[in-house]
Amino acid sequence: MPLWLELFLFGATVLMAWRFGWQARDLVWSLWLSSLVVGYAIIVTQLYKRFTRRVAGGRHPFAALGSSLLTLAFFSLHFGIFHYVQGMFLNSFSPLVDESLWPSGVFPVLFRDYWPFLIAAFALRWPQLNIRHQPRRFGPGYAYKNVIRMHFLIFALAAVKSVTVPPLLLYALVYAVFFLPLERLVRRRRR
Repeated sequence: MPLWLELFLFGATVLMAWRFGWQARDLVWSLWLSSLVVGYAIIVTQLYKRFTRRVAGGRHPFAALGSSLLTLAFFSLHFGIFHYVQGMFLNSFSPLVDESLWPSGVFPVLFRDYWPFLIAAFALRWPQLNIRHQPRRFGPGYAYKNVIRMHFLIFALAAVKSVTVPPLLLYALVYAVFFLPLERLVRRRRR
């Protein structure tokens, strides 16, 4: 993805958060939603690509399908449980819904309030979702990288809750971690 587009998405989401008057809670929950939905979409896309490669390579379609479905079941469970526990923790220090409504009551609120951020997150992660640009081997690492990034952001925002930070600065800092291509910028400097 071109750097200018990543910078545009970063700026657009910061302005969107400012316009909607989002607080730290909104920032974290929008990131959690995108980590779950976009991360899972990346896993499914990679598995689909692996399945088509195996069939094209001469493997029996049922064997390739069985292998792909078992892998999908494992990562659905693992990725889902990880987000479930992370969401419980998140809802305890930054409640989105009453604890009695967790987890079923959280998704209607998430999709109603944070769908614009989800669109931006899908646009940002399009290269990882594009079937033609999938890696040769299945690797859920990219989806999990966002989970780890999200985990650190939760702790950072919990710490920032006790300090007064201007909202626009808070949005910029949080979304910079999510949107800016930090790995690419660091790699460029090393060269």
